[in-house]
Amino acid sequence: MSTIDKLRETITFTHNLESPEYIQEQALLLDRKDHLDVLRAWQARRLAKTYTDLLANPRYTRACRFFLDDVYAAKDFRQRDEEIRHLYEIIHHFLPDIILKLVKTVIELNDLTQSLDEELWTVMQNELEVIDKITMDLYVAGYRLCDNYDERAYQIELIDQIGHMVNLTTKVPMIATTLKVVRGPVTRTGWGELHDWIERGFLAFQYMHGAKEFLATIHDREMAFLASAIPNHGHSYRK
Repeated sequence: MSTIDKLRETITFTHNLESPEYIQEQALLLDRKDHLDVLRAWQARRLAKTYTDLLANPRYTRACRFFLDDVYAAKDFRQRDEEIRHLYEIIHHFLPDIILKLVKTVIELNDLTQSLDEELWTVMQNELEVIDKITMDLYVAGYRLCDNYDERAYQIELIDQIGHMVNLTTKVPMIATTLKVVRGPVTRTGWGELHDWIERGFLAFQYMHGAKEFLATIHDREMAFLASAIPNHGHSYRK
């Protein structure tokens, strides 16, 4: 199927999308983890401090804000994540291969991050007696008690993969056009939140005109933090 044919099919499909009300209801039925908001808000602040230089660089500001506001932020992403899963099951055969792989990797990262955050918070709460205030010392102590270097390193690898895939989408013909054309019908049928999230990432990386240095900086700093938090880990993870 040609790119034009895929675009036509996608446009036709979005006009017939079912309302996401059911998906929203399902998301709201999921167990609310308010304590994870505390953890994720602290992590977002840590990352903002870690990447003040990227935030201050006009070339990287939008992409950095996308990571901090749309990936790590202390927000309720349940509806978006449910939409990703549901929409993937419905239209995976319409998607370009790079978008298909991106969506699958985002789902994997979301699941892994949820699991790691739950584990970290449980340790901090039960063994470090954290209630609602986190410090760097407590955060690092939680990392060491979890002792899950390989899983954390893989999380960083998934983030790196997603960044590179988003960057690749900026080079795929018709992606920008597709996002623009489907915005109206997708928004009218209630899927605007998911579309806006995808478009924000696409536009942020498109604006950079190359993400190699940006992604390498994030990868190297996060791996350095992990190595300092869990020293002498003795694991065999390699990028």
